[in-house]
Amino acid sequence: MDFLTSNFDLTQTIYTKGDLQFAQRYLKTWIEREKSSWLKNPQGPFGKYWKEDQALSACHLIELAYMIDTITHNITKESIPRFNKKVKDDLLPHPKEIKQFYSTLTELQFAYELIRRVSPLTIEPPIPGQRRAPDIAFQLPEGVVYLDVTVFRGGPLDKYEDVKERIREAIHRRVIKRNYCLNINIQIGFEPIKPDQVIKQVLESMNDSSTGSVPVGTKGVIRWEPSPFIEVENASSVPILPSSSFAGVFGSSNDKMRNMVASQATLTLPTPEDRESISKLIFNTLSNKLKDKHDQFPKNQPAFYVMKIGHRGVATENLLETFPKHIWTKDDYRWITGIIIFTPKGGFYLRDSGANLRLITNPRAKCPASESFLSIFTQNDQFHY
Repeated sequence: MDFLTSNFDLTQTIYTKGDLQFAQRYLKTWIEREKSSWLKNPQGPFGKYWKEDQALSACHLIELAYMIDTITHNITKESIPRFNKKVKDDLLPHPKEIKQFYSTLTELQFAYELIRRVSPLTIEPPIPGQRRAPDIAFQLPEGVVYLDVTVFRGGPLDKYEDVKERIREAIHRRVIKRNYCLNINIQIGFEPIKPDQVIKQVLESMNDSSTGSVPVGTKGVIRWEPSPFIEVENASSVPILPSSSFAGVFGSSNDKMRNMVASQATLTLPTPEDRESISKLIFNTLSNKLKDKHDQFPKNQPAFYVMKIGHRGVATENLLETFPKHIWTKDDYRWITGIIIFTPKGGFYLRDSGANLRLITNPRAKCPASESFLSIFTQNDQFHY
């Protein structure tokens, strides 16, 4: 059973059986035309959804179908080949870099929301004399507006997350090969560490004892203990786990899950010194990112930078305060007309929040936001040509 053959129960979601049938037909036709080999071997996150017999996985694919269809019908003719290539190259294969997958997905999600307000869009509009181009352009009565979409992952926070996950995945993978049954708790502090050295030390210590801990730098620790395997007759009664454990394995006497590994990884709570240092690093990352984007936009044209916050440690309100206090006051950023903070919808259940776009304009911009552009956000005006 896969996405094309399963009959999902979507009653608790925002989609219906009719939406499912549309998506099944549409994606089959689109993928057969653009990347037919993918249907024989679905890959990447959407390949995982394709093979899962779960309603939420189906919802992700239904949304993908609607995004491709809606965007295709609301972009310029010359944009269609560029758009199709972006989808089949970045969203269908197993991603070499998962961050590129989510960056492209964010571009689609934003364009899908923007089209409700203005169309047609031009995808990756060619700029004469420039090597790079912004992601989107569209026409308003006052002229063309250019936007570039990015995921802001928090700079240093993202680096620490990468280190944490690298350690977790390496230990998890190698422990499974050794047929251990363990709970592993990983806490990483906000400080420089050497991941390979930490991984080597933990694995060597695990060889000596099935219970133990290894310090990570001066602020973190990795601890492990045997994962309780509790034999039960059936699933009707589950014993209470020992208080020291945070996970357990349940099964019958002939169960094959005795080498199961449960692992969790977190960043330790930052100290006041950590917070100050991280705030400075985040600001430097943001400043450098803005400077790097400057040459993507045409000169003396309205330029908007669309940001999705990609790390839970970056607070939207704090980021919004940063621009008037520290960015708009500098002449280096007068080329930016404004920032749009984009939040995709919260999920596919009826109770989940919808997508949200928040605009903050630069009062010192060389090309201020036009009345038409502002009206899209303040009066819900629409401009479709």
